[in-house]
Amino acid sequence: MADNKRKRQTRRDQGEGSITKRSDGRWAVSIRIRGKRIFKYAKDEKEAKAILKALKKEIEQGVKPDAPKFTVASYLEYWLKVHRAGIRDSTYVTYTTCIKQIMLVLGSNRLSSLSGDQIQLGYIKMQKELGLSFGTMKLTHTIFRAALNDAVKWGYIAMNPARHVEVSKIPRTHHHALTIEQAKQLLRYTDGDTYVSSQMTCLLTLAIATGMRRGEMLGLKWGDIDMDAKTVFITRTVSYLTVDGQTKYIETPPKTDYSKRRIQIPDFVMAEIQKQKARQAEQRLKAGPGWEVRDLVFSNAFGSYFNPRSVSRYFELALKKAGLEHIRFHDLRHSAASILMAMNVHPKVVQELLGHSSISITMNIYSHTDPSLQRQAMDDLHTKFGFKNDDDDDDANAVGAKKK
Repeated sequence: MADNKRKRQTRRDQGEGSITKRSDGRWAVSIRIRGKRIFKYAKDEKEAKAILKALKKEIEQGVKPDAPKFTVASYLEYWLKVHRAGIRDSTYVTYTTCIKQIMLVLGSNRLSSLSGDQIQLGYIKMQKELGLSFGTMKLTHTIFRAALNDAVKWGYIAMNPARHVEVSKIPRTHHHALTIEQAKQLLRYTDGDTYVSSQMTCLLTLAIATGMRRGEMLGLKWGDIDMDAKTVFITRTVSYLTVDGQTKYIETPPKTDYSKRRIQIPDFVMAEIQKQKARQAEQRLKAGPGWEVRDLVFSNAFGSYFNPRSVSRYFELALKKAGLEHIRFHDLRHSAASILMAMNVHPKVVQELLGHSSISITMNIYSHTDPSLQRQAMDDLHTKFGFKNDDDDDDANAVGAKKK
C-alpha cells in the first residue's frame, strides 16, 4: 500500500506538482521537470498555489523553472561569453559595441518580462539619444534578436519578444560642421608643449582635410603613407574596448569594405605629416629602450597606441582656446564633407574620401548641410537665364529690356 502511495505521489509530481506545509510555517512547492525536482517556497497556501500555477505555465511554454533570473544586461554578458570562443576578435568587437548600446537603454529590464513594445521604444531612444544610424540599428537588432532566439532555445524565455520589432527610420539630426574659416581658426590653437599634445595639429589637420574617422587615424602606420605620391592607404582601425573582462586596444579592418581605401593628401597636410615624423623621431630618442616599435603615425610618449579619449580631451581644449562651440570629434568628418561640397567638389570624390558604399549615402547626408550650396545653385541658374548678379535695379532693367 505504501509503495502504491509513493508511485501516485511521483506521478503527481511529474504532471501537477505538489504543495506541502513545512514545520517552520512556510509552504513548499515541488515539481519535477526533466528528471529534476524543483522547490519554491511561499509564506502561505495562496502564494504557493500561484507559484505552482506559474511554474506549470512556464513548463508548458518550454521555460525551465530553474532558469537564472537574468536581467537583459546580465544575459547579454553571458551570451557573449558562451559565443566568445567561436567568433573572431573583430566580430566580437562589433557584437560588444552593439550590445553596449542595448545595455544602456534596456539593460536593467528583466529578461523574462521583456516585451516587444519595450524593445521598440528602446530602439527609438537609441536612435534619438545615442545618435545611432539606421544601418547601425539594423545590425544591433540582428544581434539582439539572435541572442534572444538563443534564450528561447535554452529555456530562459518562452518566446522572442523582438520577433515582430522593426527598426524605423527617423529624421536625421542636424550635423554640426565647421566652416573653412572656423576650421582654420581651430588649427591655430591645437599645438601643445608636450609630444602627445603637439601631434594634435597633424591629427586634426588630417581629419578636417580628409574626413578620416578617429579610429582610422589612430590605426595609421608609416607604411600606409606614400610621401612621394602624397597618398594614405586606410587598412585598419583601432578601438579601445573591453574584451573578455580586459580593456585593451584592438586593431580591426575598417568599418566596411568601402572604408578600406587609398586617398590623396593635399600639400599642407603632407607638411604636417612630415613635422609629425620629425617630432616622433625626437620622442623616440627620449624614450630610449622604453619605446614600443609599432610604426604608428600617432602614438603616446612611448610609441604605443594613442588613447581615443585623450584625442577627444585635447580636441575639446582646442575648441575652447579657439572660442568655438562644442562639437563632437566625429563632426570633423562632417566638416570635411561640408567644406568640400561647398567648394563644388564632385560628390563622387567626397564619397571616395569618406569611404561610403554609395554616392546616395553621401548626398543624403551632406547635400543639405551648407545653405551656400543651394544659394550658389540659384545664383548660377540666375546667370544661365541671362541676368546679371548685380543689384535688383539692374535685374529689373534687364527684365524691362527683355519685354521691350
